[in-house]
Amino acid sequence: MVVDSLSLHLISIYLRIFDANEGEVSDIQISKETLDVNVKKSGPRYDTLSDFMDFVKETDDLVNYERINRERISLYKLKSFNITKNESMCTVSNKEDIKYTTKGNISKITMKSLNEKYLSIFDEIHILFHELSMDEYIFTHEDILPGELNPYISYGYIERYFSNGVEELKKLYQKYKNIL
Repeated sequence: MVVDSLSLHLISIYLRIFDANEGEVSDIQISKETLDVNVKKSGPRYDTLSDFMDFVKETDDLVNYERINRERISLYKLKSFNITKNESMCTVSNKEDIKYTTKGNISKITMKSLNEKYLSIFDEIHILFHELSMDEYIFTHEDILPGELNPYISYGYIERYFSNGVEELKKLYQKYKNIL
């Protein structure tokens, strides 16, 4: 769940920047890519920034470093959102998955921040996400119970994902979870 929460926090940082500098953010659309399933799909639409932040908080509450490897891992990406600015609606979207464009009067600096900073950080997370490899196994104890020939199985922990990237993802999560 660290990747899920990290990617959602990253989205929330840039949505709050737009909300503070450009106007009220609404109609937020995100996509979700789940590791080991090879499916990208659109996530739910959030009517308001507050609704989206509630989802971020719910996901954040599930982060547990002791259980990092037990859940299916997903990566979220910002697809589009609307901004109400001076009583007119502007849309920011990323349809080609390359860069964000806008239909409306949005500051070039704010758009540049989204296209350069957000996408750069997202790409770093995306690379680490795809370096994770699934290799389920059950830890066993070396102890042999009386009368048993083989070590017994401890059912308390199943390891799922392995890579050096897990530690880097934890660091990025700690870095971005409290911004703004």
